[in-house]
Amino acid sequence: MVKIAILGGGIAGMSAAHELVERGFEVEVYELKTIPGGKARSINVPDSATPGKNPLPGEHGFRFFPSFYKHVTDTMKRIPYQNNPQGVFNNLVDTTRLALAQYAEGKDLIILPDRFPQSLADLVLILKVLLQGAESGLEPGELEFFAERVWQLFTSCKERRFGEYEKISWWDYLDAENKSPTYQALLARGLTTSLVASRAELASTKTMGDIFIQLLLGMIDPSNSSADRVLNGPTNDVWINPWLDYLRSKGVKYYVSHRLRSIQATPDKNGTTRITGAIVTDMTAKTDRTITADYYIAALPVEIIAGLISDDLVKGDPTLANLRRLGTSTAWMNGIQFYLTKDVPVTHGHVLYVDSPWALTSISQQVFWPDFPMQNFGDGQIEGIISAIPSNWGYFINPNTDEVGVNYRSRKLTQNCPILLK
Repeated sequence: MVKIAILGGGIAGMSAAHELVERGFEVEVYELKTIPGGKARSINVPDSATPGKNPLPGEHGFRFFPSFYKHVTDTMKRIPYQNNPQGVFNNLVDTTRLALAQYAEGKDLIILPDRFPQSLADLVLILKVLLQGAESGLEPGELEFFAERVWQLFTSCKERRFGEYEKISWWDYLDAENKSPTYQALLARGLTTSLVASRAELASTKTMGDIFIQLLLGMIDPSNSSADRVLNGPTNDVWINPWLDYLRSKGVKYYVSHRLRSIQATPDKNGTTRITGAIVTDMTAKTDRTITADYYIAALPVEIIAGLISDDLVKGDPTLANLRRLGTSTAWMNGIQFYLTKDVPVTHGHVLYVDSPWALTSISQQVFWPDFPMQNFGDGQIEGIISAIPSNWGYFINPNTDEVGVNYRSRKLTQNCPILLK
């Protein structure tokens, strides 16, 4: 039997293991953390559970599954969960609203249906937004210009997307530098950084345009019940743990608390450099061992694998040198949890703080977790959980002075986020 060693046990590693084991391969997975799921896992608050209660769950604030997702949802359908006919996939529930919040004081939430109008209430919301648009702060002609840019993407061929749009930033394509601050905040930055954690100045038009169009089509397609879906409980409970149980039942060997130290590569008798093993440390036993396999899959964050690309590996495949460069320019979302003694539902879906300095998004979890009562967490006093995600948390921009300052885990960040969540 052909053996595959997967280095990294997050969503990428578990997906690879799922596909391989179902095709008859022998699979081993090595994960650094003590629990599976990588960055997608729930991160419980240590020592937060009183007797008979569950720990307070830390949940990613923008774990959403748009209607155009195909691959991860197909995998979910093949993960058994209780009596669900489609397994874990049935743990995805529709949102019905998308709220846009603006940093400026006095600005009301703009609430949109995130689906084709299915009721009079949906239609009323759309009309309200259209009326608000006249006073949104956009300069005359800017909305029409943005619509023209989007329409051009709609009607562009595949060759143009790859040949031209892949080389143009979203910011330049939208001519954002020459537009109003409102245009920049709402249309150029807010919808891109908040949705996919990419800077409009750097992300390609091909990437951002494809995502924007898919989301838009999901909202206007009458056959879609919603453009956005979320999990109906803590991620570990309704996705990751059932997934791991299934993989192990199929024969996958999944090792937690194992750190990858190095990937060994040596020339064979023909002078071709090949991977001959990987050294991992068992963090529990404090011992190193060399694992061998017929094939190896690196399913690690790019900044981690970049540090493990040796000169010997580059000799075997020169394109791996590109990972070193990519690994120096990668940033990740971060998360803040608000545990409330009084639930604040805000809206039935995600909130995008479109012009906030941190590209902030949030969601109120309680309404989507009917089988996980809030009183079962922590000390039983919690009635609501708001999960917030700053995608652009590395620096702070003062909206009044445009002053830029470093903001890594600073008090300024934690003090301002609650204000934005009012």
